[in-house]
Amino acid sequence: MLNRLHPPHLALLAIALAAVALVGCNRRDDSTSAGQKVDAVIATVDEKADAAKAELARDADKAKQAVVSAAQTGVAAVEDTAITAGIKARLATDADLKTLDIRVETMSGRATLRGSAPNADAQARATQLAAAVSGVTSVDNQLTVLR
Repeated sequence: MLNRLHPPHLALLAIALAAVALVGCNRRDDSTSAGQKVDAVIATVDEKADAAKAELARDADKAKQAVVSAAQTGVAAVEDTAITAGIKARLATDADLKTLDIRVETMSGRATLRGSAPNADAQARATQLAAAVSGVTSVDNQLTVLR
């Protein structure tokens, strides 16, 4: 039976047994019976077990929240990567923009374009192409016009 007990339960059992043994050795207070002392020890053990359970539940909730948060962060990163790839693919289809080194960064759906454009029309088209990608919430066009 002891093989199936978890370490916290074994510790509580050891505390209870030690307390019972100490109760039998304590002869200072003869007005309290051995049964009452055992009951008091059991009540203390029960309180500590309840406190330990509550602490474990709080720790489990914290761990669950951390996992959910990490999963959400991972999903957002994957979505941003897909958005960046989609913008780069659209820019590669534009005759004026495909040969340029335009850096695209995406954070929470907000795309930032950096680099240069050959003219103001190409710069405006870059914004339109980026905004048309699914998941883009805004475009910060920081392209400089060469001419």
